[in-house]
Amino acid sequence: MNAASGVISGTPTLFGTFTFTVKLTDSQPLNVTSSTLTIVIDPPPLVVTSAGDLPAGKLNTDYSQQLGASGGRTPYTWALAPGSGPLPGGLTLNASTGVILGKPAATGLFTFTVKVTDATPVSATSSAININVTP
Repeated sequence: MNAASGVISGTPTLFGTFTFTVKLTDSQPLNVTSSTLTIVIDPPPLVVTSAGDLPAGKLNTDYSQQLGASGGRTPYTWALAPGSGPLPGGLTLNASTGVILGKPAATGLFTFTVKVTDATPVSATSSAININVTP
């Protein structure tokens, strides 16, 4: 806070609700006013950071890949987006961790989208994500 102008400025590094007291004194230090103020800093928007090609998988071989998101308020919940193509058979998406894991049971290029929902609840949907499973 600028003492001369009263302007509050800067780049927040934490989100949350912050309460503080401001004291205003005029040029004659006889008149003092104090007030409690609150600033609410929202988190950055929720986005899915995983997109495009994930590491390839091998048929009937252990596969594990962490999907990523940023922003919003944790914890996140993950799901295949409505209308999404399927994951390769044998793979599942862990709803609480965002990890795709299992043993792919079919070969081919699988394209799908995921939806992540934060604690508020706000949701974001990924762009296309691909897993190529080879023999």
